[in-house]
Amino acid sequence: MSETKSEERETVDIFAWANKLDAVKNDLTAEIYFVNKKGTPFRVNLSGELVPQIAPVFVYGILNHLQKGAGTGLAVREFELNDEEDGVLLHSTTENVEKAAQLLGTIKTQSKDIEIFSEYDHEFKTINKVVAKFSHANLAEPFYVVKLVSGSSSLNQRTSWEINEDGKLQPFTPEMAFKVPTDEQVLITGGDIFIFKQSKFVKLFDYNYKQQLVAEQKVAEIMRLFDLSFPDGLDMQKLVKENRALVKKIQDVDPTEIKQAELIKYSEELELDLMTDNDGKIIIMDSGDLATFIGLLNDDYVMSDLTGKKYIVRGNKKSLEKNE
Repeated sequence: MSETKSEERETVDIFAWANKLDAVKNDLTAEIYFVNKKGTPFRVNLSGELVPQIAPVFVYGILNHLQKGAGTGLAVREFELNDEEDGVLLHSTTENVEKAAQLLGTIKTQSKDIEIFSEYDHEFKTINKVVAKFSHANLAEPFYVVKLVSGSSSLNQRTSWEINEDGKLQPFTPEMAFKVPTDEQVLITGGDIFIFKQSKFVKLFDYNYKQQLVAEQKVAEIMRLFDLSFPDGLDMQKLVKENRALVKKIQDVDPTEIKQAELIKYSEELELDLMTDNDGKIIIMDSGDLATFIGLLNDDYVMSDLTGKKYIVRGNKKSLEKNE
């Protein structure tokens, strides 16, 4: 991950693309998918009354942003090398953003097999993103608009009431209701990803290149300084990459501050479940073991000299919680 792949392909001219879209924006064919926190997409049946509202909610804001930007000098810059700022549209690719590529791959190749969403079977509270797919004969290929949603804020018949046209309070009629964010977040066309809200893009696809790059460098340093043992098919880079909490935790770790023998001894004093093999290597079976190991490196565990009780340091304020 030391370099991005976006330089290997030609990026779409997003302003020219926007001009083509403007000509057909009122005649787009739309599909909606809900995606849960595990990354599983669900097709959504659409009523005829809703169809005319989809493009205005998902497309028009993005189109307006791009058309204004074309006249004011909006600059397109690589997400991996830049931060969000006024006058800049960040760009990445599906080659770089693995979870975006996986999601779109499923929608493109398995759409007929994707299960239809049902509140009874799937529950909207498990959903964290909505994907709108748009197509038109005059566009080279479909494009996708992705938005972060809060499943926990949805309304349902069990806990909600509504006010009807006569102003009367009555039971909530729909099975479920939710609010669609109206801000511009992420646009994907071809293999290009255009990022209108950096923080939401990171949450949508769990992709923070700068943090991940630092994490990979830290892992390489740790592997150089410590003897670790992993099950077949697993390694430290893989475990860290797949765990956002570990990516964040490892950012400030300084692995040079403690030696392996000292770390093992301290782990035993704290009665942590960190094991070693016959060769003295620290055994890392899963992300839990790795979290304990990184916590020791980060000096997250404290033993009280007064009581002998063991604590875990948590949060920016370094508050102590008892380690059971």
